[in-house]
Amino acid sequence: MRGTQYILSLIFLGAMAFGSAPLGATTTSATTQKDLPICYIPGAGGGSTDAFSKFPQELEKRGIRFLTFDIGNVGTVVERAVKLALLMERELDKNPKFTCHFFAYSMGGPVSRYFYSHLELALKTGVKVDARSVMVSLSTFSSPHRGTPLADWLNRYAPRYAAGMDDLSEERMKAYNDPAFPETYSPVPTTIPVFSFLTFLDNADQTKDFLGKFGFKVIWQTYANRGLDPHNDGIIPFISQAVGKVAMTVKAPHGFFSNDLGLRPWAPDVFEAQYHSLNGSLDTLVKNGKLEALIASPRINTDDLGLDNLQLIY
Repeated sequence: MRGTQYILSLIFLGAMAFGSAPLGATTTSATTQKDLPICYIPGAGGGSTDAFSKFPQELEKRGIRFLTFDIGNVGTVVERAVKLALLMERELDKNPKFTCHFFAYSMGGPVSRYFYSHLELALKTGVKVDARSVMVSLSTFSSPHRGTPLADWLNRYAPRYAAGMDDLSEERMKAYNDPAFPETYSPVPTTIPVFSFLTFLDNADQTKDFLGKFGFKVIWQTYANRGLDPHNDGIIPFISQAVGKVAMTVKAPHGFFSNDLGLRPWAPDVFEAQYHSLNGSLDTLVKNGKLEALIASPRINTDDLGLDNLQLIY
């Protein structure tokens, strides 16, 4: 099968005794609420055509409502979170009891954390509600929670190529992880389930484009020089992506959770599995063999990431 060289390592709820709960790990059990939609928060590029059409259509066939929120392809984490709040207000105006599972890709991860920690939603009725009231769970996919050296490099040497990524440098991301910056500090939620899905590659040739090949080398060299695990997905360091409980490691390029790269299994398979695991029905899927192609031994031991100290990679 095409794409068999990409290994998807599944470590879902039944094996959630992972020791690496680096950035705000939660001990809250998975929600039992049924039939809630997935709210997909795109990355720095604003979301691919697949994220707005192919993914929702595919998941609708599987009985899952998948809503992609258009937060644009420009702006800081804060600016995009504010736009997300406006879009969420529209959902609440239609249904005051609206809630969903947040599935946040790439930059969407920090955006969702800021949204949860800082914002308030104003409804047409005049009622104001805490933004966190709509978020039942948070799953992040290939998210730069601790930033990426690629953004630092682009900002310094090729700023015109850093559009949408300028807020994702390691230095700027400190402000979202350090309580010394109260205006932006966005701790990982501890009262809802939080999971992270990590992407990585072994070499630059496995990436899909020039930026990925270049980014892979920049990140690999930067982290190797620091004595850290240099694995990355061409855009984001592997160890920058871990928050809450690490649910899955995926050997694939950064765009795996945003585009149909022609690989199978693909993002909707992972989204479906995570959705059902959040609703407590993963065992049934496993017994039916639906996830068999996703289960493999992890190539990287996330127990050994040693991420308790946020300053580790800065």
